[in-house]
Amino acid sequence: MVAGVPQEERAQMDAVQRRLVQKYAEFPHDHVAAVVQHVHARFNQSTVRDYVPLLVERRASEELSKSTAGQTVVAKAGRAVAGSETVGVRQKFFKWWWQRIREEVGAGEKASRGRAVGT
Repeated sequence: MVAGVPQEERAQMDAVQRRLVQKYAEFPHDHVAAVVQHVHARFNQSTVRDYVPLLVERRASEELSKSTAGQTVVAKAGRAVAGSETVGVRQKFFKWWWQRIREEVGAGEKASRGRAVGT
């Protein structure tokens, strides 16, 4: 956690981490802890600390939910994910993801060219 954090906030962050470990049991404890610490570090410069644990829990939960959705897509891509991901599954996922990004960007460019020609 962050140095100089009040003891009460540290206790609240420990509780946040425990709740998220239970909620996202499909992830290793260390992964959930790293996400919580990463999100908590974003609030290092915050002067008002009252809501930091609540905000950390919400944002960490969002990130872990996105990871869960990504794992579902990867699992459907062909090979089962058991324990840790394999290199082949990662490659398929990123290949799929990159293709989707290019399709979205290409569609946006076509739409903007159509508007430019029509004006």
